[in-house]
Amino acid sequence: RDLHSFPTRRSSDLTTRARSDGVRVVVATAIGAAIPVLIVGVVVWVGITNDRKERLDRRLDEAAGFAIPFLPRGLGVIPKSPSDQDAIITVRHAGEVESSNAKVTLPQLPAGYAGTYVDGVRYRVRTVDIPPPHPMSVAVGATYDATIADTNNLHRRVILICSFSIVAAAVFAWLL
Repeated sequence: RDLHSFPTRRSSDLTTRARSDGVRVVVATAIGAAIPVLIVGVVVWVGITNDRKERLDRRLDEAAGFAIPFLPRGLGVIPKSPSDQDAIITVRHAGEVESSNAKVTLPQLPAGYAGTYVDGVRYRVRTVDIPPPHPMSVAVGATYDATIADTNNLHRRVILICSFSIVAAAVFAWLL
């Protein structure tokens, strides 16, 4: 046979194939890295959201625990809670608003934790029913503003870290 009848590969064909293989490796590595990174990112995202909500609930618990012993004397003598200067307290006796320590009056809610809006502002409220001899309902609330801002800031960090991890895996795959 004639030597010229065999197909020959040019160096440009080899370079193109090597680049194509490199792109496949980079894409496969990025996808392989994205799956666990995104799973961990979602778990961290949910954990941050729950943690921030629980922190707000603990602040409300502390403010309620601090204020309740002062209630028989009236709201005028309740000092601000050392751990929560922003707590709003609304006291109800027989379903009627008895007093509030702020211009905002929290709505009557069932005992426990709840989210509500007052004048377009979102609040987290902890309601405690106090049994006789001085039966009353105490609602302690705080705005979600600081909690939401803090949560969103941490969520942005999770997105940045996950994105960086995936991009770094792709870059290292390309270099290798």
